[in-house]
Amino acid sequence: MSSPARRHREKTLAATMAAGAPFAIAGPPPVDGPAATAYEQMLMQLAEDRRRLHDIQSIERKIALKVDLAPTYDAWVDGALAEAEASGRAVQDEVVATMMTWAIDIQNWPRALQLGRHVLRFNLALPERFKRDAATLLVEETSEAAIKALSKSGGVFPREILQEIEGLTADRDMPDEVRAKLFKALGLALVAAADASTDEDASQIAGFVSACRAEALAAFQRALELNPASGVKKNIEALERAIRKAGAEG
Repeated sequence: MSSPARRHREKTLAATMAAGAPFAIAGPPPVDGPAATAYEQMLMQLAEDRRRLHDIQSIERKIALKVDLAPTYDAWVDGALAEAEASGRAVQDEVVATMMTWAIDIQNWPRALQLGRHVLRFNLALPERFKRDAATLLVEETSEAAIKALSKSGGVFPREILQEIEGLTADRDMPDEVRAKLFKALGLALVAAADASTDEDASQIAGFVSACRAEALAAFQRALELNPASGVKKNIEALERAIRKAGAEG
């Protein structure tokens, strides 16, 4: 791990680089000066770490290595984000954009969402190797992880993450099949919340279970509209039965 002095310097230089950008849109990174030099060094470090990852065949081991490597870039990323928050300025920073994808890979969802907000706000482009724009990648990779987790018995996934991503990307263009995955994931997360609710939940929030089920049904129906092959027909049928049964019992 780098020293505190080095981390402070990286954070400061990342903020300095971002401060030179125009307002509201990510400008190009600087080509000279201390911040440009520091950025080049970060890119060199990233290239070396990517080579290490490329040499590993196991996805599980790649993810484990990313868990170890990601903190190397935290100071730089924090500096860029702090400047963006303070001044509304950012640059096209490959380090920041790549760390968003790593946060998704290692399932650090608060970090992934934090970086996703930044990347989408300033329209940061992902490196060409990702083959997708940032909004599409954020939606698809997070949704697939959520669906995988929630399809297991007792599986959980923070639905707040999915709900915020849906809000962040609602006006972004992407394939219908990708957005359908997000609505399927939302539906599964809402069903899981309803199934896991306790009497205390229901007493604190009137109609919590019925509200979750209604929202889940709407999400599944939207997924089906967007992609008839989204695999939610059985989910819809099961929810409709549960809602009818609850109505009869009520």
